[in-house]
Amino acid sequence: SGTMARRLAHLLATCGMSAFYQHPGEALHGPLAAIGEGDVIIALSKAGKSQELNTFCKVAKERGAKVMAWTWYPDSPLGQLSDVVLQIRPDEKGEGEGVLPFGSTLANGAVGDALTLAAKQMRGFDLHTLTQTHPSGATSELVR
Repeated sequence: SGTMARRLAHLLATCGMSAFYQHPGEALHGPLAAIGEGDVIIALSKAGKSQELNTFCKVAKERGAKVMAWTWYPDSPLGQLSDVVLQIRPDEKGEGEGVLPFGSTLANGAVGDALTLAAKQMRGFDLHTLTQTHPSGATSELVR
């Protein structure tokens, strides 16, 4: 879940949004101070039972942030404390041996891509903006 959350934050930031990934365990030791009113936390958790993530989201809400959970279980502790819950539950056959997150990873990536594309269109993001948010590397060279 953390890897897909990091990827989502990268894509949103590349499209000009103020987005970053914060590991919940590290955030509970100081960086949580950067989160406040008007922020939106997108919390990815298959089971929704991670104590660190749930504590992070609870404190973020107390600081004025909104929380959106992406989880298999809307009634999980994470789902219950969230403002919005998006149930992302692919077929269980897609999970390796029923526990490895193959299908979940793909589903979270697809939903993240769709969210990024929608946000990009709503904000009027274009290739000129990409040269400002991604000024280095092959991607930048392609659009210059």
